[in-house]
Amino acid sequence: MREIKFRVFSNGAMHYGGFSVHSTSGNIIPDFPFISNQDPLMQYTGLKDKNGKEIYEGDIVNGRIRESSDGPEELLRGGEVKYNHGHWSYGRWIALYVSEVEVMGNIHENPELLQK
Repeated sequence: MREIKFRVFSNGAMHYGGFSVHSTSGNIIPDFPFISNQDPLMQYTGLKDKNGKEIYEGDIVNGRIRESSDGPEELLRGGEVKYNHGHWSYGRWIALYVSEVEVMGNIHENPELLQK
C-alpha cells in the first residue's frame, strides 16, 4: 500500500507532513495548520528516485524514458512530476516507462530546471 504524505511550499520554504481524517466528514486533511488556501499542496507519489529520495508532485526530474515498454530509450531532462488521468507522469511521459529517475529540484525552489 502507498504511504500517503504531503508537502507544502509556504513562506519560501518546503514543509513535509502527513494527514488526518476529519472525524465527521471523512475528508483527508493535510497536517499543516499554518498554510493558506493559496499555498501549493503536493502529494507523495509513493515512488523514490534512484538515490532513494521520495518523489512528490511538483518535483523536477531527469531520467531515462520510453514511449512504450519496448520502444527506443530517450533521456528526460527537467520533467515536472504531475498526476494525470490516474497515472503519475514526468513531463509528458507516463511513469510506467521511466527509469533511473533522479530528483533535481522542484517547481517552486528551482523553476529554471523545468524542460522548455
